[in-house]
Amino acid sequence: RMEKLYYFLPGFFRRVIWKYVLSHPKTAFSYMGNVAFTTVGTMGNVNGWFIPTSIHPICFGTGAIIKKPKVVDNKIEIREILNMTVLLDHDVVDGSPMARFINDLAKNVEDATFL
Repeated sequence: RMEKLYYFLPGFFRRVIWKYVLSHPKTAFSYMGNVAFTTVGTMGNVNGWFIPTSIHPICFGTGAIIKKPKVVDNKIEIREILNMTVLLDHDVVDGSPMARFINDLAKNVEDATFL
């Protein structure tokens, strides 16, 4: 019930609540988790990238799956391409583990490893 009341509060009071929640990581995690996922792919064939904004340590943003020419084994083939943006908080994760994670993620998506 108290969470529904939040939307009726004045802006300055909502910012005070956000400041409190964000200064207490365990509280923030219990309400929001630590990963956000958003997509614009359901809104048609958007051929491009977008940059989501988030307060989460990691945020995934995906576009539509579209068909594009791609070079595979020195041949141009039509493939389905998923545009994905990944925002990672550099205060939480260092650069090398980030790069390895993105590399592993791309390989798993391309190979459909967990399907």
